Amino acid sequence: KGKGKGKGKGKKGDLFAADSFEDDDSDAEAPATGKGKGKRKGEEPRARRQGKGGGDDDGTDPKELRMVDPAKARELLIGWLVKKQKMSRKLAESQEGISETVMQQRGRGASGTLYTCSLMFPSLGIGPVGGMEPLPKRKTAILAAYAAAVAELGVPVPPRAAISKKALMNQEQQRLAWEQKAEQQRNKQRELQERRAAQKAAAKAEAEQKMLLRCRQVFQEKLCPQAQASLPAACQPLQLPAPVQVQKGGDRSEQRAASDLSNLCSKESSLFDGGPLYFEKSESLPGNGSLHFAVAMVKVRAAGDGGASIWPVIGSAYGSKRGTAKSAAARQCLKRIIAKATLPVAAEMNEELERCQRNGISVT
Repeated sequence: KGKGKGKGKGKKGDLFAADSFEDDDSDAEAPATGKGKGKRKGEEPRARRQGKGGGDDDGTDPKELRMVDPAKARELLIGWLVKKQKMSRKLAESQEGISETVMQQRGRGASGTLYTCSLMFPSLGIGPVGGMEPLPKRKTAILAAYAAAVAELGVPVPPRAAISKKALMNQEQQRLAWEQKAEQQRNKQRELQERRAAQKAAAKAEAEQKMLLRCRQVFQEKLCPQAQASLPAACQPLQLPAPVQVQKGGDRSEQRAASDLSNLCSKESSLFDGGPLYFEKSESLPGNGSLHFAVAMVKVRAAGDGGASIWPVIGSAYGSKRGTAKSAAARQCLKRIIAKATLPVAAEMNEELERCQRNGISVT
């Protein structure tokens, strides 16, 4: 044993000191830097001290990969660049050594602003590396990026730079609490959107119901008296059928319903008393603009010598266009008569011929 007391001062170390190379280098004892030739009194060898279970003093298994403490990850990464990549410390601490890229985004479900950070190493041509998980705080995102870069680059983590189990549990609890809070905010936002959608749907249904009542009121109060006045006084009071709402446009058969009804009345003059009668009215409804209301009526002759009129055939419809509403009302009359007028127009005959040819029907 040496007799020297070893009072010499050693060099100031950092996180990436001799402990960091234990996994890569041999277990040879580092030379003493003091002036004494012996060991200090009560000093243990520089080999890694282990606990009773074979692990380190902090309770971690040496075979398991240590997780770096995010607060110490930057200093450990800079030390790795200096020791392993032979980079000057000034360059390692500058933007040319490690470049931080922080991005912020709006979280879903009113969870506030989230941050992501990635690291690049321009002098080494490495990047981007680091954590891409969005986090609620900018500083936390930067620290997480350094910790992720340490894991991706395979930087050995010494025991004093490793995160303890207690700190890891606290970090996991904070993450779970943040996720739970974000989920609660998303649920509140979803409930708010559903409530607003339900309110809009209820308001729309109420507006449609009011419009339908207003339309029926127009038919009963303004068009029904006009249709009743065109009939003999002996006729019973008219009851208009339920009106049909039509949209803009429509198929071609719907558009020529008025002409088909007129052709039918002229062909079957012994059955119908004159041509069809139309009663129309335009009204402006709040929230729907101007609507056109139409009632089509065909008088039917009674059998016998008297030739008196009987209950007429009536159709009613309303829409934004006058022609569309009038054609829809005429189509209702045609459906109630259950008859089909001949097609007097050559163009209509050509359409019927083309339909027969498409269906494979021979026409001679």
